[in-house]
Amino acid sequence: MRSDVIYSAIFRVVISLMLIIDIGGNLFFVKDIYAISDFVYHIDGVWNFAGFLRQHIYLFLMLYLGVLFLNLRGIGTYFTAALVFLMIYLDHMLAHPGTFWGDSVLRYTLLYFVLADSYRYFALRRSLGKPGIFHQISLLSIKIHFCLVYMSNALYKWWSDDWTSGYAIGYFFNSSEVQDIFGIGGMFLQFPDFIRLMSWFVLIFQTTLPIFIWFKRTKWIWISIGILMHIIMAVTLQLYKFELIMILLFGFFVTDEEWRRIKTYFKIKLYGKR
Repeated sequence: MRSDVIYSAIFRVVISLMLIIDIGGNLFFVKDIYAISDFVYHIDGVWNFAGFLRQHIYLFLMLYLGVLFLNLRGIGTYFTAALVFLMIYLDHMLAHPGTFWGDSVLRYTLLYFVLADSYRYFALRRSLGKPGIFHQISLLSIKIHFCLVYMSNALYKWWSDDWTSGYAIGYFFNSSEVQDIFGIGGMFLQFPDFIRLMSWFVLIFQTTLPIFIWFKRTKWIWISIGILMHIIMAVTLQLYKFELIMILLFGFFVTDEEWRRIKTYFKIKLYGKR
């Protein structure tokens, strides 16, 4: 198994920043987000831990932000990474049913990420030596889980008449008209035949991604198409958090050598030198 470490550090920093912004925004809507699920976790005769946290929700969110800032700087390394998973698990428990599919994907990703060596870069104290087997298992688990997410989504679509008939994308853009501030959905709806081709293309793409994303010769095609699709969905449905999570997960399929090439390419373009 490969021992790529560059993107692990990038992911740790970006996901920490994303969660800091997300939790910071939640502070303005505490009652709406964390008071809707009192009935979910109440069990007679058992101390209601969720209820206790909800009564001290501002303290919990402050602690959560503190853990995220530590993780951002790589302080506490694996222990802090475990705390991040614990805090996001508790946060989703308190906010349920206000959590969505993307939150579940992120939660499992952060569970696998606990064992990842993400401290070679962007950390106050950089780790040394060769990454161990647990780091390799961590990254492989994240990639396998990512592919399973796509596979399950594709299987669902194959059982849906809307997708196999080619009308699903049309329904998708119709439902997004109110939020589609750039009018992308309305533009595509003027071409119904193209809409059907798009539906079938998405169906085939999601079915084949768990296979072709593992091969060096084909992965960049699937990564590029996948990122473009998630950008379009982010713009039309304004599901920025979920789409950003899925886009970030593509980065785990890029090797250290490829990240260095990307850095060199942009360095030459910007500064005209290596």
